[in-house]
Amino acid sequence: MIVRLSISNSNERLPTGNWLAVWLGIIVVIFSAIAFFEWHIRSLGWSPSTVDSVQLWSEKRRHASTLGDKAIILVGASRIQLDMDLNVIEKHTGLKPVQLAIDGTTYIPVLEDLADDPRVTGAVLISVNAYNMNKGNYGDVSAQWVNYYHKVRSQTIAPYQTIHDKIASFLDHLLVLRIEGAKPYTVISSLAFKKPGKGNYLVANPDRSRDADYNKVAMPMFYAARLQRHFGKPLNEKFTSYKEFFAAYRREISAIEPLNNETFLANLNYLLKLVNKIESRGGKVIIVRFPTGKLVWEVDNKKYPKNLFWDEIEKRHPASINFSDYASLNKFILPDGSHLDYRDKVAFTQGLMDIIYSKGFL
Repeated sequence: MIVRLSISNSNERLPTGNWLAVWLGIIVVIFSAIAFFEWHIRSLGWSPSTVDSVQLWSEKRRHASTLGDKAIILVGASRIQLDMDLNVIEKHTGLKPVQLAIDGTTYIPVLEDLADDPRVTGAVLISVNAYNMNKGNYGDVSAQWVNYYHKVRSQTIAPYQTIHDKIASFLDHLLVLRIEGAKPYTVISSLAFKKPGKGNYLVANPDRSRDADYNKVAMPMFYAARLQRHFGKPLNEKFTSYKEFFAAYRREISAIEPLNNETFLANLNYLLKLVNKIESRGGKVIIVRFPTGKLVWEVDNKKYPKNLFWDEIEKRHPASINFSDYASLNKFILPDGSHLDYRDKVAFTQGLMDIIYSKGFL
């Protein structure tokens, strides 16, 4: 008996139709949705912002060493991050700026690391105040980031990881749906259905500089909170208005006595030891006192009078600049009393670079 097997053409079972058009349609729908939510969330006041991570900082730290004497390295905390425009620095100096400031922590571990690195032979710009010269401890963010850098610097980083990090950083800066590295669906679910507001006032850039838009914060509440933190403690009073609040703090500030500068001088000795280490191999170190204003500046003046504190820095390290000594640096209004609005950072950076060159510091 002969059994006939019927073998049909497998192509006959495949779905028919123009699949290219289907896939193109899906892609158009996806990109249209992305474009819509990008537009919508931006219309609510939000802007793209890069993740200022330990990985990004380590990348910049590695770059600082490879540049050698072609680098100008920025060290400090939030003021030098918010107040300096890196493009202006590069145009003025011809050097490659590297932003190594870390918000809210001591900069000394970073400076120690640069001083111990014989490859760092360029310029270093340090944001220094009388009260931020302490060594800190190993639990500080800056110390942790330096330790992370040394942990990974000897490791071979796979090319795909470098490419991935570059693409991720680019998308973070380009898309508000990737704000601070968040996943798009998280951003959409969290922000897309909110009422219009002011959005994020602080934006981190891929070069690790930051832009602050103080039109997006509630004033004078934001300034009042900054003043209270800077003063160091809340007042045991109840206020019915911000006018009363600021008047009370003004009275308290007027009664402040200057602090003893013994600890400051010890910290200065250590700071200059690190500075001398960099300069002994050909580097240039410039110390800058960045602006504060309003009652925040009054607190600084009372606690750390110039003749007992800053003047000691200038005596021992002439390549030092105090913003209060120069009209081109002292003319800006600081909305929170402590940082420049992003609209002023170009003019401030140009003014500072002009002074640095007129003094022959570079």
